[in-house]
Amino acid sequence: MMLRDKWTRTIIVMADDWPGFDPRAADALCECLRHNGYLTLKTTIAEFRALHNPTDTAGFLLIVPQCRLLPIAFSSDLKAFATGGGQVLLLGGPLFYDWIEADGEGGFTHRELDGVLDATFAVQGEPLVIEGITPSYKTYAVRGVSQFRTEPEQTFYRDELAPGAALDIISPCGRIYGKGYNQERANRYIPLVHAMGEPCPDDALQAGRAEGTRGAAAFFMLSYTRNGGYRGKSRPGIVENTTIGSVAGAIGLTESDLLSVRGADSLLLSMVRAMQTGLFLFEGGVDGYRFREGERLKAGARILNASPFFRKVDLAIRIRSGEKLLFEWTTTVLCAPRHITDASFDMPEEQVEALRSASEGDLTVETELGVGGDRIDFIRQDISFVQAARPHADEFVTVREGQFYLKGQTWHPAGINYWPSYYPSAEIADYWCGFLDKTNYDPVVVEQDLAYMELMGINCLFTRLDGYNLERVRAGMSDFLVRCERHGMKVSLSVTNITCPAYYSPEAFRELAVSLGLTDNPALFCYDIAWEAGEDFMRPWIRDELMSEWMEWLIERYGSVERAESDWGRSASRSEDGLPMPPTDAQIDGNEDADRIMVAAYRRFQDDYVSGLWNRAVRDIRSVDPNHLITYRFGSFNTANIAFTATNKHSDFLCPEGYGIESDEDGYNMACFMNAYMHHSSGGKPIVWSEYGRSLCGYKWSGGLIWNHKEFAYYQEEIDKQTETADMFHRMMLASGVQGSAPWWWCGGFRLSEMADFGYIGPEGLLRPCGQAYVAFLQQLKKQGARREPDRFLDINRDAYTGGDYAICSTIGREAWGMADREGGYLGVKTAATGMNSKNVPLVAIGDVPCNGTNPPKYLNGEFNYIRLYEEGGDSREIRKGDTIRVRPNVPLYVDISAGNLQEAEWLAPDMAGGAGGVYIVSRGGSTLNVRIPIDGNTAYLQDTCVLGARLSAGIEASAIVTLGLEAEGRMAFGECFHFTLVI
Repeated sequence: MMLRDKWTRTIIVMADDWPGFDPRAADALCECLRHNGYLTLKTTIAEFRALHNPTDTAGFLLIVPQCRLLPIAFSSDLKAFATGGGQVLLLGGPLFYDWIEADGEGGFTHRELDGVLDATFAVQGEPLVIEGITPSYKTYAVRGVSQFRTEPEQTFYRDELAPGAALDIISPCGRIYGKGYNQERANRYIPLVHAMGEPCPDDALQAGRAEGTRGAAAFFMLSYTRNGGYRGKSRPGIVENTTIGSVAGAIGLTESDLLSVRGADSLLLSMVRAMQTGLFLFEGGVDGYRFREGERLKAGARILNASPFFRKVDLAIRIRSGEKLLFEWTTTVLCAPRHITDASFDMPEEQVEALRSASEGDLTVETELGVGGDRIDFIRQDISFVQAARPHADEFVTVREGQFYLKGQTWHPAGINYWPSYYPSAEIADYWCGFLDKTNYDPVVVEQDLAYMELMGINCLFTRLDGYNLERVRAGMSDFLVRCERHGMKVSLSVTNITCPAYYSPEAFRELAVSLGLTDNPALFCYDIAWEAGEDFMRPWIRDELMSEWMEWLIERYGSVERAESDWGRSASRSEDGLPMPPTDAQIDGNEDADRIMVAAYRRFQDDYVSGLWNRAVRDIRSVDPNHLITYRFGSFNTANIAFTATNKHSDFLCPEGYGIESDEDGYNMACFMNAYMHHSSGGKPIVWSEYGRSLCGYKWSGGLIWNHKEFAYYQEEIDKQTETADMFHRMMLASGVQGSAPWWWCGGFRLSEMADFGYIGPEGLLRPCGQAYVAFLQQLKKQGARREPDRFLDINRDAYTGGDYAICSTIGREAWGMADREGGYLGVKTAATGMNSKNVPLVAIGDVPCNGTNPPKYLNGEFNYIRLYEEGGDSREIRKGDTIRVRPNVPLYVDISAGNLQEAEWLAPDMAGGAGGVYIVSRGGSTLNVRIPIDGNTAYLQDTCVLGARLSAGIEASAIVTLGLEAEGRMAFGECFHFTLVI
């Protein structure tokens, strides 16, 4: 027998004296393989380590029976074998789940694991990662499986499994199916046999994912791996340097169960034969999913040759409309050993246009790999050509009088935070690329998810575009929005790396909105512009960065730092540069009366600073895309969160989160009052709870994993607590007039990035109890009317608490709501300025001290949206705060000015005030021009006044400094000062 023939027939089988290992089943496995013409090399760990380069000399395949019991010490050996070109087939699972280790006397011992997922978490160093196989968070258990279905879109196994009794299966968390070309994917997942649930013809929701699939009982996982470096001569006369690509297979049954199932020997041998051949499509199709007019198509395939020999293969790519063949390309490819070989072509423009003309709905791209006339592997991909059509205005969601409207009817975002169901167990580097990145996007799973969510009554998905490279998300974003629209879904899209107002990029937003076709896309509900930013600005690391801005604000609003300190009754600490220090966490949280006024001033500074950031970003976003709403999710509610007050003017609706709110009655009353507070502070804008939920296994910051290691499952009491949390939030939203909901999050399974599982479905595709409760709740939410009119009110005063909005909601607010609820009443919120205006509002400054003419009033505040300057007969130009503008001498100057009301008291126009209290735009300290311009009309809370064509000057003969502010005539100056310089 030649060396090559021997290697291609030899299978290594791991067998050793591990605790719990069944040597008889391993012997039966070897006998089955030998009976079908294979050579077997049964080896212990010590014997395997003694082999010289086993990847190249021992055999083409390593089978690990009862891989759950494989000692963790073998991890490095297995990694070297798999990444060095060896193929691995695992039986049972999860791999390395139990902590089996050497006992120091030539044997092994079993150590108990408590609060640990598996042995890979209990050892030092980087664990071996094989997608769908190890660590165990990449798998899950499917209990009591009595039905199996062979996957039709694969070529490796054609029989059917027929178990005699219900079996437990270890299934992989799903991965990418390999549809499409040039996607730079790290894996291709090929399910062979599906574990199926019981048919549920009377309730499609109970069927779970497509056709009742619960997971894969057998599969291949192809991985892009690179193992560089010289490995020595393993074959006579051959030097090996690089291996790219690996193949792992798994059957989620122990070998004792496997061999008892009718047809299982055929499954095992089919997988062995495929790995013996070693040829697979890694991906195949075209380089996108939805194509606009004028876009080109690139078609091709990446072929993995897992054998150590050159192989010549046949490749065919066909495009069909139904059964009609529209296009075919065939070629022969020489595939390098243990390598991924590419074959592709650019489709001519005339061919693309011919496809566009011939297409009716979706087209099918078929990629076929063959050898000697036999089909080895196959991938089917759906594509379509997008027809440009300008949507009608009523296809976009709008806000009016505290409610959402769509197509002329009230509409409720019955949503959920969506990432595909294959996503939680992704490795950190893959996770943070985002699911819309071409490496991670899989239309097959997305389609299954959307179909199931549509059945649930979900009509809105909250999700995020991660990363900075828009070209990488183009294909996924286009396909995702098309599929969402087909299923009646609107999308709240966070593009925070572009839109976060603290770092807003106008150029990047234009590229995003225009090149990805978002501006006119009715599938988009809104932009979620800043991910959980509500608590960021008050954190110590940001407060320290804002010391210069804090000092400038104090000088602008008080006249000097010393005047501010006089108001506070205390001195501020100073930095090494002499800047006034912001309050400390202890001062913000401590509720000491000595700190109260200073902290109130700092909270107002934060409101003004953050509102200014939002103002500039939102104005630019709306100038590019006027069709879609704008919001952002607040983050956890605590003393640092400024979202209740700082950004309400620039958000179309509010998105609080529910973390830190207990699921008891105190938590319920607090959350209900939060809605009343937000309704008041936003002027009645809609509220959508954008995140809430409970993890089944704790999470990274909770102090430990909650996990039933013995049963490979979550504890039932944690499932009950998750459901109780969901029920409390559902009850709260119905009781307090909330217009929308989006819990965290859709997909179940262990999420490595936060070591948590908040999923509303399990990884097997079935609704968890919290998801079942959500279905019933959504039916009620969609009937929710406008918020009920209160019959009683709680007077609030944020300045009375250093803890701000959180202190109010968690104490007097919670108590007041509970009392009103027990008495059958409905609570609202008001302040000393409710119903007041610039003529009669109390003359009180920040911190509840008297207004003295130099301190900032509590209930009057404003910001400038824009100032546009133009010379008589000339064009206008928008100026920024601090600009220097050159003008012609002695030429009349005019301005357009827009300013917004940031506090509760209404601004009265001078002609309506009849004297004191009329609001003017006036020159303030240091201005060399005398300016006094009346606002153009009464301006309510969070509304704008716009003065057009007001005369600024008859003309200047020398440079002039201009500082503009707001003033309630005869009462007080207030708000932002806007300064610029004119030169000639």
